[in-house]
Amino acid sequence: MKLNKLLLTVLTAAVLFSTAAYSFTAEAGKLKEKDKSLVNLRVGINSENFGVKKSSIYLAGKYKINDVVADLSQKLFEEKDQGMQILIARSLYEIGNNKGMNSVKSFAQKTDNQKVKNILLQLYSSYAVQGGRNN
Repeated sequence: MKLNKLLLTVLTAAVLFSTAAYSFTAEAGKLKEKDKSLVNLRVGINSENFGVKKSSIYLAGKYKINDVVADLSQKLFEEKDQGMQILIARSLYEIGNNKGMNSVKSFAQKTDNQKVKNILLQLYSSYAVQGGRNN
């Protein structure tokens, strides 16, 4: 009888331990997938392929990926295409990060293109009026 109780206790502990270990491993796997996704998004943002770059920038804004704000801010100053500059600013606006929006304002003040300047300043003004909150 004592042997059965001991065996039952050991088996129960083993099951509980293995279940806990499995859940920790599953969580670690999820984090790794998130990290992989962020790396892929960053690669897309910096891609030479216009379509991949455009889609990556759009998706970063749509899903409000705060982790890529620095990449988008840097890309805003490097990008020569006006449409892409506006898309980057729009994505930064959608994310709603103060540093990102300060980059939009800074770029708007430095650009010579009046169309880009007007759109970016409107985005920044809208952001500022909302008190830095985007929905």
